[in-house]
Amino acid sequence: RPRLALLNADTWPDVQQLFIDCAVPWMTDWQFNPRRTLVALHGGAVVGFVTSWHDGQPIAWIDLMLVTPKLRGSGIGAWLLWTMEAMLRQAGAKVVRVVLDGDDATVEEQMVRCGYTACKGNIVMERHNEG
Repeated sequence: RPRLALLNADTWPDVQQLFIDCAVPWMTDWQFNPRRTLVALHGGAVVGFVTSWHDGQPIAWIDLMLVTPKLRGSGIGAWLLWTMEAMLRQAGAKVVRVVLDGDDATVEEQMVRCGYTACKGNIVMERHNEG
């Protein structure tokens, strides 16, 4: 089983490589809060991570979670998620929410297996900003 650690300067390049490996290279420029970002390390390399947002209110958010494609389905994502939930619970969060890509039924199924349910009344809106 990989070990979990907080994001730091040593693991950030591997997280950036994970973005590229998972076909989301645009994320390499994102800034993450190291105290709210867990990485899964296996053999010295980052094989997954989860980041969250929490401002001390009862509701916290899982912002982003990725596991290297070759290890998906191995339980690393669930382990990252449950560990982050425990950290958020210790920080006072009573509810953890996540926004999923509506086109990914597999991720939705995995979140249901981890105990998540759909929230009623949430509306996701977008505006295309093309000239």
